[in-house]
Amino acid sequence: MDGNIIQKPGSAGSVQWLTFSGGRPEDVLLFAQGVHRFAFAHGRQNDDVWMANYAYGCLSGDALSRFNDLDAEVKKDWLKLRPAVFTWFT
Repeated sequence: MDGNIIQKPGSAGSVQWLTFSGGRPEDVLLFAQGVHRFAFAHGRQNDDVWMANYAYGCLSGDALSRFNDLDAEVKKDWLKLRPAVFTWFT
């Protein structure tokens, strides 16, 4: 993937993590798409808490610092977290 999004393969049967530290608007779109695709692949596309937790595990650098400043309510809901991430980097 381009920019600051990196796919890290895991061992067999483990989670495939994206790494997102911020960057260009295109990187934000790719990150959101990656979270959605991963959730869909695991039957969790309607589980906003699960998606937010996965996204949190993918954050690093500036994106992780900004995440740490969010209210707990935003951190645990992908429908609230996703717009926050878009606001940071677009």
